[in-house]
Order: sequence, then structure tokens, then C-alpha cells
Amino acid sequence: MAVAGCPVCLLYVLVSAVDPRCPRCAAHVPVHNEPKKRPKFDLNSPTQLDDGVDDPN
Repeated sequence: MAVAGCPVCLLYVLVSAVDPRCPRCAAHVPVHNEPKKRPKFDLNSPTQLDDGVDDPN
């Protein structure tokens, strides 16, 4: 199950991923399986290059 916006009704509907049809108007509803959020990263976390040891070069 996925939540998607119906392009005909302009409503958010809960549709099946197998047959994504709007329950109100039976239009095909595009379902996106990929999340739009980017992975979080911490700017203050130590990196692989910053191991706390001074580089003599």
C-alpha cells in the first residue's frame, strides 16, 4: 500500500502497489517507490582522514 496523489481528483489516496487505481474515479495513480529524502549526515562527525593523528607529510 502507498499514499499517492490522484491527478484527476486532486486528492491523496491510499492505493495498492500492484494495481494503483484511484478508488474514487478509477484513474491510474503514479506511485513512486523511492523516498525523496536524502540520507542525513553530520558535519561534526570525524571522517576517515581525520583519525586524530598528525600527518608528518
